[in-house]
Amino acid sequence: MVYGTAHRIVRDVHLAEEVAQNVFTLLAKKAAEIVPPQVVAGWLYNSTRHLAMHCVRSEQRRREREETAAAMHMNQSEADPAWVSEHLEEALSGLEASERDALVLRFLEERSLRQVGVELGVSEDAARMRVNRAVEQIRIVFQRRGTSVTAVGLAAVLPTVSSIPSTALAATVTATGMVAVSSLGVTNGFAAAGFMNLKALGLAAALATATAVATYLWQAETIKASEARLADQSQLVAGLEGDIARLRQADMDQRRTIDRLKLAASESELLRKRIAMMIEDSKTKADLQGFGAPLALSAGLSISGARKSWLRLDEIQDRGASTPEDAVLTYYWALWNAKQDSYLRIVSEADRNRIEASPMASGWFAAYSNTHKTNISQIFLNDVFYLGTQFCDVQIEESKSSGQVKTIWLSLKVEGDRWTVVGSPRVSRTIQVFEVGKRNPAAAGPKNE
Repeated sequence: MVYGTAHRIVRDVHLAEEVAQNVFTLLAKKAAEIVPPQVVAGWLYNSTRHLAMHCVRSEQRRREREETAAAMHMNQSEADPAWVSEHLEEALSGLEASERDALVLRFLEERSLRQVGVELGVSEDAARMRVNRAVEQIRIVFQRRGTSVTAVGLAAVLPTVSSIPSTALAATVTATGMVAVSSLGVTNGFAAAGFMNLKALGLAAALATATAVATYLWQAETIKASEARLADQSQLVAGLEGDIARLRQADMDQRRTIDRLKLAASESELLRKRIAMMIEDSKTKADLQGFGAPLALSAGLSISGARKSWLRLDEIQDRGASTPEDAVLTYYWALWNAKQDSYLRIVSEADRNRIEASPMASGWFAAYSNTHKTNISQIFLNDVFYLGTQFCDVQIEESKSSGQVKTIWLSLKVEGDRWTVVGSPRVSRTIQVFEVGKRNPAAAGPKNE
């Protein structure tokens, strides 16, 4: 269908083959773009029609240029076709093989420059250059023999001497046939005519067969090349699919690893909270030292040694603030002795700023100090619970004047080189791990220099 459509339009065997080849080459390039509802046969017909019409226009323009050029130079130097035909073979034998092949294809077989390029495996421009060089070499040979002719004039004459005229061919075939018939002793004119008809039919059939075989071989080669390209593309697609599968598996493995890490972190946080609750629920000193202490240490906490005796408030001195115990004793000393300046130095900066900003700070501190001096006679520092290196809680037992003993808690934190009391004493205690230390701070803390 493709070759027939092209031949109906261009009306030339070689041009029709060229158009068919270009159509199938285009089909191989755009095969992936032809999808339903587009019909392959319709696409082939439209492509053949467009390429054939373009080829007709190009061939027509080429012939017009050649005829114009030949007419322009005919008057300057017109070659004798008979003389050129007589000396052409000798001139051709002196050319290089590549140039001779180009000239034979162009003039003796009357191929287009594009067909010459395809046959030689070069571009159309390269084929044109080879043909021009061959014509120029023949012109030089003829000039040396005394015949001056231009390259354009020679190019115009060569097609006329490229082959035997059709009338001569017919006469030759007829004479050959008659000789063959007479040699067989056949004298009947009808028998001779029948022999000639059979001869012509055989020649036509051989030509048609050769054309069909050439077309089949070209189409088979084109299909083979297309199948090879499709096989390469299929192999590439298979490789890409394998890469995608490996990436998906790696992503799944990474997600599972992240989920396991999240679960481990959640379990670790839950264990830390349970340990803190167990320490909080410990009621006695024996529980803390025998069972609670290991749990506290595994949670990042530290427990200092307990005080061994009660301390009367009227005997306590200003101990500074290098350790949590000293800071607590200085705190009670300032309250018992109404030392407001010492009290403000021992509390945290936030509490100090809040107290100093209050218009009733002096009156409040006097009442707060008097309450402690009236109600509390002595204290017992039970234990210190370190929450990292910057925070701790101190367990204190206060002995009331009425004989009642009450357990309270004070929270302390480090500010600069001092331990400071944060907030007010409280009866209940809730552990809050502000910062988990990397070393045991039981014997550490800021030191006075």
